[in-house]
Amino acid sequence: MDIENTKVNMELHIGSQTVAVTVPFNKQNFVRDTETEIDQLYSNLRIKFPKRDERDLLAMIVYQYADYYRELLQIHKKACHVALECEQQISRHEDIAEPE
Repeated sequence: MDIENTKVNMELHIGSQTVAVTVPFNKQNFVRDTETEIDQLYSNLRIKFPKRDERDLLAMIVYQYADYYRELLQIHKKACHVALECEQQISRHEDIAEPE
């Protein structure tokens, strides 16, 4: 059995919701850690906003993670730009260093 390509079915519990997911075998711990972090955020929001219903809390969680994701996309885009500039500078220096 090729464990790298094996998929496993998991049930995630966030608030009172259960979500069924299929993930690569080697990502199970990552998925469980993510589940734990989201559930902790849910619990913290439940304490901070006791009058909000579950839908509101889940919407707040979705927004927060979407914001994190978009911020990481911006950071990644900038990092790719910097890496490309570095690669171009190295290439220019290599061209100068090579005798014709």
